[in-house]
Amino acid sequence: MTSNRLSRYFLLAIAALLLLLMGYKGLELGIATTSWNLFYYYGVPLFFAVTMFSCAFLPVTARSHISVWIVAIGIGLLGAEIYLALTTVTYQEATHRTFVERWEARGIDYDGRPLLEVVEDLRDAGTDAYPKLNPATVIRPVKSGLEVSELRVNGAELVPLSTISNTVSVYCNESGEYLVYKSDEFGFHNPANLWSANHIQIAALGDSFTEGACVSSEKNMVSLIRGKYATTLNLGMGGNGPLMQLAGLTEYLTHKSPEIVLWFFFDGNDLIDLHGESQSPLLMRYLDDEFTQNLFFRQASVDETIRAYMRRNMVRAHAEKADRKTGLFDILLLRNLRDRLSQMIEQRTVPGSPSERELHLLRRILSTAKTRIERWGGDMVLVYVPGRSTIRVELEPSEPQHLKNTVLAMMAELDIRAIDMTPDLAAPPGINSRVPFPQLGHFNERGYRTIADKVMLTVDEIMKSRSLSDRNVR
Repeated sequence: MTSNRLSRYFLLAIAALLLLLMGYKGLELGIATTSWNLFYYYGVPLFFAVTMFSCAFLPVTARSHISVWIVAIGIGLLGAEIYLALTTVTYQEATHRTFVERWEARGIDYDGRPLLEVVEDLRDAGTDAYPKLNPATVIRPVKSGLEVSELRVNGAELVPLSTISNTVSVYCNESGEYLVYKSDEFGFHNPANLWSANHIQIAALGDSFTEGACVSSEKNMVSLIRGKYATTLNLGMGGNGPLMQLAGLTEYLTHKSPEIVLWFFFDGNDLIDLHGESQSPLLMRYLDDEFTQNLFFRQASVDETIRAYMRRNMVRAHAEKADRKTGLFDILLLRNLRDRLSQMIEQRTVPGSPSERELHLLRRILSTAKTRIERWGGDMVLVYVPGRSTIRVELEPSEPQHLKNTVLAMMAELDIRAIDMTPDLAAPPGINSRVPFPQLGHFNERGYRTIADKVMLTVDEIMKSRSLSDRNVR
């Protein structure tokens, strides 16, 4: 009788626990959420809760066998969770280790210090240094499937578009030495005082490639363009997608009216970034001509807010030992196992082509950007930067290039000049000579030079045309 009751109570307890976890996650996520979250956090627990409840009324022998299997599976899962908790490293740590190992295999000295250690060494030497902020990282999911910024100024949401101004920023290391630069007066990767120029020739919008990730400041593609056109502004920031780029244009470039705006589109993740950005009500408001956060005039308060945020993150990083989930509560909730499962599913479910919603939103963003640039008499140029999969297809013409063809066709319809970098980056000596290692890293100096040289041909043409037009007007 005791065995009969114990097996029944055990199965009913499992069912109740699953329902409690489902309710807890429901309070956290809200009702409106993604179809994946509905399946993962509601559908799966509900299915197993109903199954456990039904099993509780099977004959005692069947219940006992099921209970033993559940205990065995639970012990196995717990063991796997403990193993992952003790061995799992963050994505940043894993990538850093890969670069260290590969450069050392080539016999090349590599600064193997973790990024935070580099920051601390600079601070110990008297330099007010911080990790470089990627602004998109402050936007986090909340209830109802929306995303909001963690930052507030006087109670109002703040989405910064740059890092701390006039401050040494430590970024990344893919070639042996960390990219360490002092940000300009608005927190971007530019020489000091460039914003005070009376006339801006060129401005570049984009993500980490535009910012010049992981090469020395004078060798990124915007700096190379600046070698010919001295007043060239770089508003690129790691993690930027199309909405963040539109925000940068609205907040900063409308005050400087550059002759040419280079919009760098990276097909490796820009539409993935756009999917997340579109969940932010604040970022979506940049499609409204009347909206602005007035960041151009609020740099002091923005800096103060980011600085406090970065300090908290640095303290948290030390306390959590690189975010390893090794606490008892984390282990009991199988956080590491669930994280690994989510990563595997996300990798398998990345769409081969963007949704109609994302393409429609991209078109609307680019059309809005073009209209705003033309209001001050500027020219817009989209630079299509391919990911490695697109370059591989370029070398195998029999395979269709869905995204590239779609985006370039969109540019033709919107009458936006476009530069396709795919053939140039695929050309001999090949893409692998233009990145640190095959399938790994941002562009190296040769890769950035390839893009800069191609872009300057178009810039030269536009500048010549504008010069002739000015002469005709006179």
